[in-house]
Amino acid sequence: MLTVVSCAMVAGIDKDYIDVSDGNGGVGGTGAMGGTGGTGGTGGTGGTGGTGGTGGMGGTGGTALKGNGVPCTGPDECESNLCVDEVCCDTDCSGLCEACVAATSGGTSGTCTPIPVLQDPDSECGSGQVCSGAGDCITCGAEPTPPGGEPCPAACDSCADGVCVILCDGNKECSPGPVDCPADYACDVQCTGNQGCESAVISCPATYPCNVTCDGNTTCSNATINCSTGTCNLLCTGVHNACLNTTLTCGVEACVATCNNATDLPTVNCGSACGCVSC
Repeated sequence: MLTVVSCAMVAGIDKDYIDVSDGNGGVGGTGAMGGTGGTGGTGGTGGTGGTGGTGGMGGTGGTALKGNGVPCTGPDECESNLCVDEVCCDTDCSGLCEACVAATSGGTSGTCTPIPVLQDPDSECGSGQVCSGAGDCITCGAEPTPPGGEPCPAACDSCADGVCVILCDGNKECSPGPVDCPADYACDVQCTGNQGCESAVISCPATYPCNVTCDGNTTCSNATINCSTGTCNLLCTGVHNACLNTTLTCGVEACVATCNNATDLPTVNCGSACGCVSC
């Protein structure tokens, strides 16, 4: 019997012949190694975060409002919302003879105050009128009735209808003074004695009229008459040197010096008188 030898190909090994004759079989060939796996792709880089927006700027603070009495150009500058006479004011101060600045009212800047009696710096009153001191107008030269009263003051020689009469009719009787008219009375000073009021200082009362008569030899020479807030009148007669070197210092009311045939004329200081007449 014939023995048949086969030629077989084993996949993946050398093409050896396999002996299929009697005996042990050959060791099988080693299988081929598998291919290396590919490297995974690199992950993408994350995007950069956006920059935050810039914060808004804070608002500018408002200007502080001004207190009363501080200079201003308009009401919106003032705490009171009132700008009067170019200062911040406590009221609208719109009445007659009122002011909110000290230079005009004599009071405190920023406080509405009546203009002083017998003045009218803003020409608010009519012709021949002045401020009353109470926020209205009066006529210059007005003479209110004094209250007077009893008893008659010791400075007076007599009193009648609110008028204090002071007599200087003796030789140097009221020289060198002083001669002080009492309050709440009109005052009538009569210098008729020789040198009766020589070098005297005669002080007139507030509000009410004051009349000084000089009728005697040098009776008022070198005398000074100080008027106040009432009308003030000085009469110098033609008697020898009755008003030689006499000085009349006016107040704020009407102030008049009259000289009857006198050649020795007094000096009249009109000052702020609402009306002033000298010899």
